[in-house]
Amino acid sequence: MTARPSPFTSSQNPLVQGLSLLVGAVLLVGAIVLGAFLLAIAIGVGLVLALIIMARVWWIRRKLERAGRSGAPPRRPDEQAGRVIEVEYTVIDDEPDDRRD
Repeated sequence: MTARPSPFTSSQNPLVQGLSLLVGAVLLVGAIVLGAFLLAIAIGVGLVLALIIMARVWWIRRKLERAGRSGAPPRRPDEQAGRVIEVEYTVIDDEPDDRRD
């Protein structure tokens, strides 16, 4: 009985061995470069998100400190846009209007 050659056994040909070593080295370097690139992207995205969160926390703290210094409660955004106007008034003429029939 003769043994069939397996495709997973190492070859005795030095040219094939050198070529497989070269291909393996290129694949290893490619995997390292790709991994470093993906890691750099993940770190970059994390840093951008951290900066956005830090800026938002700073903005809220600044707003609360300003409201605390003035003694007034923090205003709602719709009040700042001019949509809500709070006023006091006094009725001068309390006579009924006859034109409302």
